Amino acid sequence: ADMLFAAGNYADAQMFYAESLERNPNRFRSLLGAGDSARLAGRDAEAREYYEQLLTVAPDSTREELEAVREYLAN
Repeated sequence: ADMLFAAGNYADAQMFYAESLERNPNRFRSLLGAGDSARLAGRDAEAREYYEQLLTVAPDSTREELEAVREYLAN
């Protein structure tokens, strides 16, 4: 998924992040990757779902990546 994302193939990357989450639910990097991929593929509703789940998993985290997620969800 990470390689597809880096190559700009966001739709396929999202699919592989989703498969990863089926095997290993609630993984931070997979949720973030799925959300970012969905957002960049123009799938805003799906991006919001992944981002909301990410904030549920790591509600008090101060990780830098979550600042952008919180800002996205606020808009």
